[in-house]
Amino acid sequence: MPHKDQLHLEAEVLTCREIHELPGDWAPDVLQSLLTDLEIDTTGVAGADLLDLVQMAVGDLEPQEAGVAVLRTVFGDRMSAGVRANLASDLQEDRPWEEFADLSFQAGIFTATVLLQKSLPKLYGLPDATRAEVAFTAPTPQDAKLVSNLSSGQLVRALAPGLGDRSIVTRLYEEGLASGPFPEAEHILWQRHLREDPHDPRRMVLTVIGAHSFLAGLKDANPWQAEIDLDPGT
Repeated sequence: MPHKDQLHLEAEVLTCREIHELPGDWAPDVLQSLLTDLEIDTTGVAGADLLDLVQMAVGDLEPQEAGVAVLRTVFGDRMSAGVRANLASDLQEDRPWEEFADLSFQAGIFTATVLLQKSLPKLYGLPDATRAEVAFTAPTPQDAKLVSNLSSGQLVRALAPGLGDRSIVTRLYEEGLASGPFPEAEHILWQRHLREDPHDPRRMVLTVIGAHSFLAGLKDANPWQAEIDLDPGT
């Protein structure tokens, strides 16, 4: 396949909706880790029952203690004890993950808040994030295959016209959207998945999940065109 410098894509949003937890979060081994940390005996407890046990255990804690314990399980040594203690007191606020300056922690803070809300629903608001499916149609099936190799930075650039000029992504990350390295993109897209459209070999469907503040603009997006630089440095 000859080298291409740019990839032209026609894009349209297929679905865009609010979700309240991330697929794959709080797997049995993670729940077990939290219960071990809380010194809860899980002998004889089936994996399917671990979530109920965690919710009861966390629900018996004071909010500050519960927040620290859940954050410790989510982040381990990545987050210092001091930051955990400070953040735990903020988790009852509206969308605390969006207020945390370091993007690399935002998805984990969302995950922590999900469990805290399940365990203490009267004290924690229902977390919300955005899940969108976006179809990218390329000129040829060969071009469509290139979409599978796009980096998070390139995918965010492909989404940017749909997010619109008023988007936080557009306003805060102008340099990254223009060209070159775009490390923030890995944390703007909390989860991403690409699949081929079985009815059109020129089309790939991207499923993305991220903070409401970053991706909610896709809900009202009209179809758009994207020109993606395929330079390896992007």
